[in-house]
Amino acid sequence: MDGFKNQFGDITEIRSVSAFPTVSEPTIILDDGTFNRRASAEDVSQDVQDRSNRETERITLLGERYTLEEVLGRGGMATVYRGADLVTGRPIAVKILAKNEHNRGHVAERFAAEAQALKMVKHPGVVELYDFGNHEGHAYAVLEYAPGGSLHDLVCNKGALRWRLATKMLGQVLRGLDVAHKLNIVHRDIKPANVLFDDRGRALLADFGIARVPGSKHETEIGLVMGSRSFMAPELWAGCEYATPISDVYSVGATMAWVLTGMKPNGLWVQPPDSPSWQAIPRQIRPIIRKAMDAYPEKRHQTAGEFADDLDEI
Repeated sequence: MDGFKNQFGDITEIRSVSAFPTVSEPTIILDDGTFNRRASAEDVSQDVQDRSNRETERITLLGERYTLEEVLGRGGMATVYRGADLVTGRPIAVKILAKNEHNRGHVAERFAAEAQALKMVKHPGVVELYDFGNHEGHAYAVLEYAPGGSLHDLVCNKGALRWRLATKMLGQVLRGLDVAHKLNIVHRDIKPANVLFDDRGRALLADFGIARVPGSKHETEIGLVMGSRSFMAPELWAGCEYATPISDVYSVGATMAWVLTGMKPNGLWVQPPDSPSWQAIPRQIRPIIRKAMDAYPEKRHQTAGEFADDLDEI
């Protein structure tokens, strides 16, 4: 975490809280209007998952260029490794899609759409895609390595952030998100676990796995609820509205509310300004977050750039 001192000052600038809930909940992908089914490792039988993991673990070199050195994360659909690029010498993260029956069809399509989105978005506030390919039937993506962990981990380990630190971090993410939105890409799953940090403490928006990408087969889905419940805009819950840049704005506002308080932002948008939940947010930033999380999309910041501008002005 020393990298944070370079860009954001001493990372000990935090607000103490007694306990933090775990909010890196599974992504919800439903087509029946309920929240009963979740796309997570639980949806894949343990034996299939273990077999898929063993398959990817046998891979040590991709494309005669990328070495795989350490498992960073593993799920039912993919495994993420820390590795190295033998040509450039730089550290990398490699996401490899497991080769099994569960990863055919829409899962493989979404993996390709994620790579397409990252290839299109070039901004310091978004994780960079270096390469995308296939190795012995395993699709893989070579990504920028972010050794600083996630915003979720930072807050759970250190406590709620001071508002100035939070605005600097998420302001960077908003600038990157604004670039994505101008390319008609909607992230759909912004949350603390999907904000990562590089070795200099730079905040990076990651995981475009369920993003709405132009030309994708899944671009105009209605009735499919996608995202993480605690950070999802209210208009998306019923599955009758498209995800839009303005619903992403809500998710950034909800993320900021969480990192400033440690409390899940569920239902915050319906609570009055004098409620304990809103009063827990520092007064300097409270009006901006209230605007970003307004129940009515037309009353929110209409672009991520507008949200970032408001943060810059305080």
